[in-house]
Order: sequence, then structure tokens, then C-alpha cells
Amino acid sequence: MIQSEKVRTKQENNYYLYNLLSPDEIEDFEKFSSELGAIMEFIHISDDKEKLRDIIKTRGKNSTRNMAL
Repeated sequence: MIQSEKVRTKQENNYYLYNLLSPDEIEDFEKFSSELGAIMEFIHISDDKEKLRDIIKTRGKNSTRNMAL
């Protein structure tokens, strides 16, 4: 799910570590405690409009923002 890449800049010999998330490799989006999980799931299923509609309907009903209003 998370890949680490070391990148060397041309000006300096320092290494910078980047953690990359790939939505296609994530199996359980509920593990995210923030809205990042929903965003990654949207990206993951962006080709399937029916699944997107279903998720928007279910997440819209269960959203904490809607409950607070």
C-alpha cells in the first residue's frame, strides 16, 4: 500500500524519503480515520459511475457534517 522512494537531488547528496499511496493497491479504505480514505476510494473507483453514486449516497447519509447540521 505504501511505497518508499529515495530521491537524490542534483545539487546536494541528501536523500529525501517519500511515502507514496496508490489507491489501486488499497483494499480496505475504512482503515483511514480521515476523509483521505474517501478520496482514495473515489480515485480507486473513478471509472465506475454506478459505484461512485452508491458511495456518495451512503457516505452522504453517514457523514458527520450532515449529522451536525
